[in-house]
Amino acid sequence: MTSVKLENAAASPGSRSGIVLFLGTLLLWVIPVDFVRLNPTWSSLSQGLTAALGLAAVILIVRARHLRIALVASLVLLLLTSSLATGSVVPPFEFLLPFLIGVGLALGLTRGQFGVALVIFGTMAFISICIDTLTHGPTTSSLFGSPIQLSTLTGTRSRGLIGQPVPAAFVCLALTASLAWLATAIRSRSRRFVAWFATGASLIVTLITTGTRSALIALLATAALMFLAAILRSGWRVLIPLVVWSPAVAATLIILFQTVGSGFSGTRLGDFGGLNGSASLSNRLYALEFLHRWASSTNLVDQIIGHGPRNLQQTLSAYQGATSLNTIDNLFVTVLWDFGLFGVLLLFILFVIALRRLLSTDLLLSSAAIGVAAILLSGLAFDALYTRPMAIIFAAMATQLFLRTPNDADATDTVITNSRPKGSTVK
Repeated sequence: MTSVKLENAAASPGSRSGIVLFLGTLLLWVIPVDFVRLNPTWSSLSQGLTAALGLAAVILIVRARHLRIALVASLVLLLLTSSLATGSVVPPFEFLLPFLIGVGLALGLTRGQFGVALVIFGTMAFISICIDTLTHGPTTSSLFGSPIQLSTLTGTRSRGLIGQPVPAAFVCLALTASLAWLATAIRSRSRRFVAWFATGASLIVTLITTGTRSALIALLATAALMFLAAILRSGWRVLIPLVVWSPAVAATLIILFQTVGSGFSGTRLGDFGGLNGSASLSNRLYALEFLHRWASSTNLVDQIIGHGPRNLQQTLSAYQGATSLNTIDNLFVTVLWDFGLFGVLLLFILFVIALRRLLSTDLLLSSAAIGVAAILLSGLAFDALYTRPMAIIFAAMATQLFLRTPNDADATDTVITNSRPKGSTVK
C-alpha cells in the first residue's frame, strides 16, 4: 500500500513574497482611510501602497497554480465588467483593489502563515479599541488625521484603527469567530481553553466598548451557525460536554447577571429599548426606500449590473450634502443598487459555498467559511464590504474556500516520502 506524505522542505519563494505582501497589507490595513480625513502624508502613502500591493496581488493571482483560483479571477473580472456602468474604468479598479489584495494575501501565505496573519489582524484591532476605551476618544485613528465625528451616533464609543465603532465591531466578530473555530485544532485542552477564552473575552469587550447592538445580534446568529455545523460534523456527541457542564455554566451566568446585569442594561449594547425612534434604526429602515426605488426602476440594465461602485453613497451625498459616512447600513441593498442582481447573486453563491465548507474536516477551510458567513450575516445591519479592512479580510477568507488542497508546498519544495515496501514500484 502506498503512502505519500508532502512536507515543506523550506520556505518557498511564494511564501516569502506572501510575507512581504502581508507586511505591506498590515500597514495599509491600519490606515483608517474610510472614516478619517487623512493627513497629506498618510493619504499619499495609502494611495501608493494600495497601488503597489494591488499590482503584487495581481502577479500572485496570475502565477497561481491552483485551478480553482481561475474561478476567483473570473468572478473578479465579471464584477469589474458589471461595474463599468460608471463609464470609467478607474472607480471599479479603486473599489476592487482591496479585494485583489486579500486574494493575493491568501495565495501568497502558507496555511500556517495565514492563521498567524488572522491573529495579528485581530490583535491589532482589539488593542486599538482598548486604547480608545482607556483614553475616552478616537486616539488611534487621530494619529492619521481628523476622524469624522457623528456625535449622536458615535459619541465616546471606541473606534480603534478601523475609525468607526460599527465596522470595528464587525471586523473583530469575523476574526474572533474564525480564530475560535481554528482553535479547535489545538491538542492541549488547557491551551485550547485559553485560546477560546481570549477570543471570547476580546469580542465581548469590543462589543461593549463599541456599543454595537447589531454586532451582538450577528454574533448570536454566527454562534448558532457554528453550533449547528459542529453537530452536523461530529454528531450529537458534541452536546455531551454541554450537558455535563451546564449546571456550572448556569450558576456562573446567574452570578454574573446579579453582579453586572444592571450595569450591562445601562450600556448602549444592552439598551435595545432605546432603538425605538433612534437614528440607528431609522437609518437602517431607510434601506427599504432604496429597495423600492430599485424595484421601481424601468432601466433593466441598472437592475442587472447596477449603477457602479459607491453610486449609492454618492446619491446619498447629493441628498444630505455630506461625505464618507453616507450609508443605509445594509450590504445587500447597497450591492443591489451598485452592482445589481449580478452582485447579490455573487454574494449568495459565496454564502452557499461557505455553508458547505463549514462541514469540511480541514479546519483552516472551515474557519475561513465561518469568517465569510459572519461577514455576510453582518451585511444585514451594515455595509460591511465597503470598508477597506473588511474587504481585505473577506477576500482573503473567501479565497481560502477555493483552495481545497494545502498551499504550503508545491512541486519545487516538497519532500515525498514513500512507505511502500522495499523493491516495490509505483505505477
